[in-house]
Amino acid sequence: MFEKERNVVFEPVKTRKQVLINISQMSFSYDKRKLFHNFDFYLGGNERIWLSGPNGCGKTTLLKLIAGILSPAEGSISYASRLKIGYFQQDLSYLNTADIVIDSLRASYRDETYIRTLMGCIGLDNTIAQKSLRDLSWGEKAKVQIMDLLLKKHNVLLLDEPTNHLDMKSRELLGNALNEYSGALIFVSHDRAFIDQLCTREVKL
Repeated sequence: MFEKERNVVFEPVKTRKQVLINISQMSFSYDKRKLFHNFDFYLGGNERIWLSGPNGCGKTTLLKLIAGILSPAEGSISYASRLKIGYFQQDLSYLNTADIVIDSLRASYRDETYIRTLMGCIGLDNTIAQKSLRDLSWGEKAKVQIMDLLLKKHNVLLLDEPTNHLDMKSRELLGNALNEYSGALIFVSHDRAFIDQLCTREVKL
């Protein structure tokens, strides 16, 4: 029996050509270790920026600063108007593990039939819909977090190692969906195929 072909797409967003995010003269330290000093960075409309560098150089920290989870000690981060940022966190800490899967996804206010169809497309068995998020595997939790991004309209996506817990088919599915995504992207990854498919500019930290 052949597996049914799966396909997912991100919600279309209006293309914007101006600078969407601008970081100027930013400094930030973590546990007394200075990760950024007078750091400048910008994200242009439709750019797909790959953050590269050794472990511990500040890639995840930079995403958290851009997402507003952390605040810079010095300098500024400015955003274009009406910017909506979606963030895939590597440790999946965005998810409330006490939630039931379907209840968590209903928070998008999308039709439940559509949600369940999308679950099947992304490789989530409908039998997990009534399960608690804490009872899912890491791969299933990653797919739920990806679904949360798919169900909402974001101008910018921040992705921190989004393919880490995914099987090969799901990695390909996500890469193809992001390749068609009309917004801008900042991502961290060690997946060479994923990087080559998406990256338009590399920023080394």
